Formats: sequence, structure tokens, C-alpha cells
Amino acid sequence: MTYYTVFVTEADLVMSDGKSLEHVGVEPDVVVLPTPQDLTDRRDPALAKAAGLVGVRISPEDAGAAFPDKDFTHY
Repeated sequence: MTYYTVFVTEADLVMSDGKSLEHVGVEPDVVVLPTPQDLTDRRDPALAKAAGLVGVRISPEDAGAAFPDKDFTHY
């Protein structure tokens, strides 16, 4: 079995200063790293923090339940 990844640019995001993000990327202002216990307990503190930044209150537990489990064992 072979796994591979392809990255395809669909658009060139140009910021208000006229500079493109292509080949530059972005650096996060806030770093949120889930702990192994967060992953075990299906908490998503990163999604909870991101939602909070735009005014939506959601707990890490609710954020972790926002996306159902994917079972990749059948591939």
C-alpha cells in the first residue's frame, strides 16, 4: 500500500499591503498545542481557542466532538 500527498494551490492570497503569501506562509500569533491527554480525551483546545478569537464560546470537549471519528483502518 502506498500513501502520497499532493499540494495544489487554488488561489494566490494577496494581502492589503500587496504582498502574496505564496512561498511565504504565515506564522501563528497564538500557539496552542494539544497534550497527549487532550487527544486521548478527544478535546480540541486549538479549535476552542480559534473559535474564541472570533467571539464563539466553545469548550475544548465540545470542539473535540465537532468532527466525528474517522476509521482509517479499512484503507
